[in-house]
Amino acid sequence: MISGMNYSETIEKNKILSQNPNDGSIALADETVQVIMSGGQEEVMMPDLAGMTREEAQQLITGQNLTIGADGINEEYSDVVEKGRVITQSIPADERIAVQTQITLAVSLGSLNEETALLEVPDLTGMTKEKALKQLEKLKEQAGFTFVLGEVKNKYSAEVEKGKIISQKPKAGKTVRTNEPIRVVLSKGPEMVQIPELVYLTKDQAIGKLEKAGLQAEVVTEYSEQAAAGLVIRQSGEAGAKAAKGSSVTITVSLGKQPVQQSGGSAGNSGNSGNTGNNRPSGGSTGNNGAGSSNGGGQSSSGNVQTQPDNSDRAGDSDGNRAIMPDGGSFVVE
Repeated sequence: MISGMNYSETIEKNKILSQNPNDGSIALADETVQVIMSGGQEEVMMPDLAGMTREEAQQLITGQNLTIGADGINEEYSDVVEKGRVITQSIPADERIAVQTQITLAVSLGSLNEETALLEVPDLTGMTKEKALKQLEKLKEQAGFTFVLGEVKNKYSAEVEKGKIISQKPKAGKTVRTNEPIRVVLSKGPEMVQIPELVYLTKDQAIGKLEKAGLQAEVVTEYSEQAAAGLVIRQSGEAGAKAAKGSSVTITVSLGKQPVQQSGGSAGNSGNSGNTGNNRPSGGSTGNNGAGSSNGGGQSSSGNVQTQPDNSDRAGDSDGNRAIMPDGGSFVVE
């Protein structure tokens, strides 16, 4: 019987992590073995750090349960990234990685050329951050001077595609000195959240995890021969997939093993009604079913079970109705 799930760095996902009673223990023949399943290594989404200051990047890395090694920050000169901001990162943004993964950053020392010039600000809106940097490098090749990319802010947008620049300051077409960095707002697309792993969590744990992720829970239940009552055995959205913030995820919660159904039935003669021993069919006149009686007037050895008499050989009975006497005899009523 599955009784829970824990993350593990050594046991593969969906394999048994531990059991109770333990292997080799003596147990009763009908005793249930409780097992904890492995959720594999816990994973997080790699954040986009480019354009952040060193301090902002370090804070976000720590908050995501990731690490920066002792030599994890390399400094290099850049003509297009403002001094003190992240140029590149060792793992691409939005990639799923194990917690405690070490991240390496390249941070700008600024430009070696301290000279400045008055230049017209290029239009970077609608570009990705990478394309915007290439545009600034192209400007350096053409004019001998260029602007640097400064602060990068992120904002949800249903109109501008994820990863593209929504707006910039200074605005395009304005003539300013090249020592003024261009600050941009980058689209995060429609607000989406990651669906967490919920299988083998308790119902309350799963609901709490969904709420923390910005999702709602719809709960259905069913019997399960494998999972203990109260544990999630199935979820509608695959763990790690993205869903719109505020949308619902259906979780199926175990009711435990299905109870054994007892076969029903009432004691005694089922379906009998009225007095036992006198089975009187409806309609017409009745007579005793007597053995050896040719006219239906004999008494049956098995009791007073009365049936419709056979009148095929009674021509005299055609003008009346036959009545049955208590002693088994009969007469015709005109």
